[in-house]
Amino acid sequence: MISIIIPIYNSELYLEECLSSIYKQTIHDFEVICVNDGSIDNSLDICKSWGGRDPRFKVFSQDNSGVSAARNKGLDLAKGDYVCFVDSDDIIHELFLEKLIGHAGQNDLVICDWTRGDYFGVDGKAKLYTVRESVDAIVYEKIKHPNIPCFLFRKDIIDANNIRFDLGCVKNEDYEFYMKYLAVCKRGVMILDYVGYYYRENSSSAMHTPMNLKSLSSVEASRRIDETLYNTGAFDKKGLVLANGVLTYVYFTTRYKKWDLYEYLHKNYDVVASMKMMLQFPVLKKRMVAISYIILGKRLFYYLVR
Repeated sequence: MISIIIPIYNSELYLEECLSSIYKQTIHDFEVICVNDGSIDNSLDICKSWGGRDPRFKVFSQDNSGVSAARNKGLDLAKGDYVCFVDSDDIIHELFLEKLIGHAGQNDLVICDWTRGDYFGVDGKAKLYTVRESVDAIVYEKIKHPNIPCFLFRKDIIDANNIRFDLGCVKNEDYEFYMKYLAVCKRGVMILDYVGYYYRENSSSAMHTPMNLKSLSSVEASRRIDETLYNTGAFDKKGLVLANGVLTYVYFTTRYKKWDLYEYLHKNYDVVASMKMMLQFPVLKKRMVAISYIILGKRLFYYLVR
């Protein structure tokens, strides 16, 4: 059985379509764990309506605690052999579960593609990776950056390694979760060229929240990922994941003209060392950011790039 965990907060505009897309799946052995995270709109009523129609749809509520707490609650309640996450304003293709579970038997992880518009449902080739190959592909951005709703996880691996979402992290918490999971995988990782997940452009989602000090929890997530991957032997370039996180937020605090956050990064991380490490990163635009920072220096980089 597959446990589908949905954190829900004020999603009444899109929730019906989301749950309907799950109901229409071509396989039927699943449970839907709807975790209402203190919604103040009609989200809870919509969930209860689905629960009354189909016992596979199970509804739980908690005080508003954030998406990580909601997903963790779902993991605690999940009874399936496999777990996936769906966001409450998105939809999944009708073959989503069938495609993912079809490749799960001999593999520890299955990942599909996602879209914000075209090609929803388009199916291509599947490629089998070792754990090291998949970590390299994700860290070095050789593949399109996967999002956590595109993953099918084994519940026994999650439980055996006590993998949960970090409650103090408000950005990159999903990246940290699946990289910690990857670090302890032993068997293959199947990456599908199948566009099974549709991300809705929603200005009220967490992806569009203003940049503030909490946003920089992403950099600490990068540090923890870096340590986990290196300590488990899943990745041998110590410091690179952290360096990428530092570069990313040095750039964005500059573009958003957040001098206080820019200063915070310089006080808490070795920005120069991170930029030097990124000079060997395969993505040209990131190497260009690193080169620009090294040539211009801290202040001139900020005033010119912003």
